[in-house]
Formats: sequence, structure tokens, C-alpha cells
Amino acid sequence: MTARPVEMRWRIRILPTFLCTTGFTFACALCFLLFSVPRSPAALHASSNEQTAGVHYAVVVDAGSSGSRLYIYRCDYDRHTVKSILRVSPLLGRDGEPIVKKKNPGLSSFGNDPEKAVVYMKGLINGALDYIPKENVKQTSLFVLATAGMRLLPVQERTKVMKALQRALASSYDFIVSETNIEIISGKWEGIYAWISVNYALGRFERSPLLQTSVSTQPNSLASRRIRTAGILDLGGASLQVAYEVKRSAVHGLLNESFYQEINLGCNDTSPLFKFTVFVNTYLGYGANTAVELYENWLAKNLLKNLSCVMNEKSNAYSMCALYAPCVQSSNFFFVLILCRYSLGCPDSFFYSFSTLEVSDCCLPRGLTKRMQFGDTKILDMIRSGSGCYHTCYKSLSEIIESNVTCAAALCFLEGVYLPAIDFASTDFYGMSEYWYSTNDVLNLTGAYDHEVFEKSASDFCNLNWTSIWTLFRHKKFPNADIARIRTQCFKAAWAFALLHKGLRFPVNISNFHPVSRMSGHDIQWTLGAVLYRLRHLPLR
Repeated sequence: MTARPVEMRWRIRILPTFLCTTGFTFACALCFLLFSVPRSPAALHASSNEQTAGVHYAVVVDAGSSGSRLYIYRCDYDRHTVKSILRVSPLLGRDGEPIVKKKNPGLSSFGNDPEKAVVYMKGLINGALDYIPKENVKQTSLFVLATAGMRLLPVQERTKVMKALQRALASSYDFIVSETNIEIISGKWEGIYAWISVNYALGRFERSPLLQTSVSTQPNSLASRRIRTAGILDLGGASLQVAYEVKRSAVHGLLNESFYQEINLGCNDTSPLFKFTVFVNTYLGYGANTAVELYENWLAKNLLKNLSCVMNEKSNAYSMCALYAPCVQSSNFFFVLILCRYSLGCPDSFFYSFSTLEVSDCCLPRGLTKRMQFGDTKILDMIRSGSGCYHTCYKSLSEIIESNVTCAAALCFLEGVYLPAIDFASTDFYGMSEYWYSTNDVLNLTGAYDHEVFEKSASDFCNLNWTSIWTLFRHKKFPNADIARIRTQCFKAAWAFALLHKGLRFPVNISNFHPVSRMSGHDIQWTLGAVLYRLRHLPLR
């Protein structure tokens, strides 16, 4: 065989190399063109009819007291039968996290201007259109569910706001919108939705004859047995919700039937498979934000108790007040005269100029101050000067809470609402919202609640000088907290757990109370429960 010249052999060897290199470069360029072209967020999750077949989307706005949050859920109903619960999951963004849009302030801020409320809400909802496939928009349910902030508004104001939203949103979007989709929900239903969300995430609605049960709808039927469900405490900005399952036979005569709700999570309302009896109550005004006003009123009331008018012997008239509270300091006694005028009936002639009163406050970190006003005309100034003593703060807040505890037949509960017996040894409870923020955002405590560990961590933080706290915050030592959180952490932590132990009578040594924010990798919000319950009859026919 005649040998090829060296040049020919080199050309033959280099040709495949050239072709491979060129082919590889072309393939890379093609991949770049294919994958670098911007795609809508919806395309990442539902880019074909096959992916969205059997899927119903739901957009839910939680219009809370301090702000509104928008969530998007995906409901898979292709295998939804009478023997199963609808599958609901948060729609995920590019980062693999649930899509959440936030807007401040709360909807209740627009009580006097319904049209601004509409603009505010549209600004939040418009963003949802980027995530839902166009072909699914007309089959997507829109819910705007307002909570305690709106419940606290005068009836006329809140009615005007909600009517304006119902009209505007129904005409502005192709979503499925009915009047009941846009409403102020009761605290009772807010609690029920939270209860559904937690137990759905825990898988507690599954049924098995081999697992521990707490309820049996048909005592002799294994098929009717279910896993023990968990209870929830949801402490928001303006209210507290409590919900847990009870046996129907345990419905107590001390309570009105309105405290119990029988719910069915199955698509067949006549089936007992997913029927539950839940005790639920809401305590409006006991939220972590509204509690500040309760506390400041308590401070003012205690201050006024320590004042008395003193008769001037020469002029035979009230000329000054004696101030007996040792923790109160004022550089101008005329301020005290103002207090006398409001609380003790001193004559108007003693309405003089005054300086600001300073009160030592254990519910603020040392060195932090907060100005407050009280009195009918808001003319009286007081400065809360932080002294950072958590245990004293907890004791003061417990006193406020216990002043609203009513006792009957040796049973004492917040606002006199009897709580049906709870087996704390075998019933898990999950604390949502403020229970999570108070334990995690600053203190970085996770897992089951431990009273001693929590109390020490809360006390250590409250005792820090405000300058030290601010330095730690600036150096990102509290990555989950904002400025508002570090300012109010001491107070809110004490309030949340004074409610738990003094108001609701949960034992201090409870070991199965779990503050939570996420389960199965996703945020836990009552909005998921609202979707599961309201759309339980899918597929729509």
C-alpha cells in the first residue's frame, strides 16, 4: 500500500478535528440562542397546553392590617375524586420560591378614599398576569380577602371600599370574580383557613387505618379513621385566631354553637370522608400591633393613678399636683397640672405650658425612646424611655391580658371564651405569623418552643443597649429583621407569649408548640386554606 504524503495525512487528521470544533461551536451558539431568549415567568412553569391541562390557577390577595400580599396557587384537579382532596400548591418563580407580591400600607388606610383603594389594589394584581399562561387567565379565580384591619373600620367606610373593589376588579380583568370573591372575611374563617393550611401541609388530612387517629366518624369502620390533626394559633397585626379539631360529642354547653364550625374539604358535601368539626375563635384587638395601643393606654392610666391635686393653703385653690411615681421624671411641674386637669378635675385656669414627661419602659431596649400622646385631645406627651427588662415587661403585659380574663366555675379564659379541653400531650399546635417572627427574625430560634430557652434569649436581647442593637443590625446580624422589628421585638415577644400562657392558659412546659413560617419548603399562609376550601368542588362544570 502506497504511503500517503505527510501533508495529506495531516490534512485528513485535521479535517475531523475542524468539523468537530465547528460543530461544537455551532451547537453552543444554537443553545445560547434558544435559552438566552427571555421568556415570561409563566413559560417557566406552564409552557404548553399539556402542562396546564387539568390546572386551575387562583390569585389571592391577603389584605391585612399593615399591608397586602398577593399569592398565586396552582390547583391540579385532573385526578381529583370524591376520595381525595384537591391538590393545591404555590406557583413558583424563577428562583424556585413561591411568588409573593407585597404592598404597603394596609387596605384599611384607604377607608376615606375608595378610588385610591382601587388604584392600590390594581397595582398589586397587575403583576399576577406575568405568571399565569394567557390561555388560563379566563379560568383563573381572583380573591381579595380582607382581614382585621378592615373589620376595625366603621361599617360605612369598609362597605364603600369593598363595593368599589368589586365593581372595578370585575370589569378590569378576565379573571373569575364574584362578589363573594372580594370580601372582608370574619376572624372565624381566617382561623379556619389557617387551620386547613397547616394540616394540609402536614399531610394530616390523609386517611389510613394504620395511623394514630383522633376522630372516627363511624366508630366501627377502619375506612373512616383519620390522622390526628394539629391546632393553630395565628397572631396577626390586629387579631389572634385559635383553631383546633374537636369531637362532635365534645361540643361544650358553655359555648354558643357559633364557636364551632363543621367543614367538609371533599368535593362531595354529603360524604363524611373529609368532614371535620373545628373549634375556632378570634380575639379582635389583641394583635401584635394593636396591642401597642392597649399597652400605652395602660401606661397612661397607671401614671394618672399616682397623681393627686394638693390644696394651696394661702390661695385656697389647687396650685399643683404631687407626683408619686418614682419612675417618672419631669423638668416642668406645669405638665403635672395638665394631667390634673384631665384626670382630677383641676380648674382650667391651671392649663399651663408643659414639658414632656419621661417614663421608664421595660418593653423597649435600653436607650431606645418612643414618643406617645394620650388624653382625649392627644395634647399630653409622654416619652417611653427603654430600660430593657423583659421579665417586668412580660409581667406588665400579663396584667393587661389577665384584666380581660373572665372566670366561671373555676374556668378562666381570655374574654371569658371557654376553650374545649386540649390533650397537650398528644396534640401538636403550630404558631403562625407573630409567633414565628418573635422567635426567629431576631432570636433565630427554630424547632419546638422551649420556654426557658426563649425567655433567656428574649431577655438577653431586650437588655442590650440600643446602640449595640443598631450596630448589630447594620452589620447584618439580624438578616431576617427590618428596623421596625428590632424596635418592637422586646414588646412583641413578651406580648405573644403572655397571650399564650396567661390568656389561653397553655402550660409553660408545653413541648409540642411549633412556631412556623414554612413547611415542605413553602411559606405557610391562611390563603392556601382559603383556596383549598373555596375551590374544593373543582373541576368546574
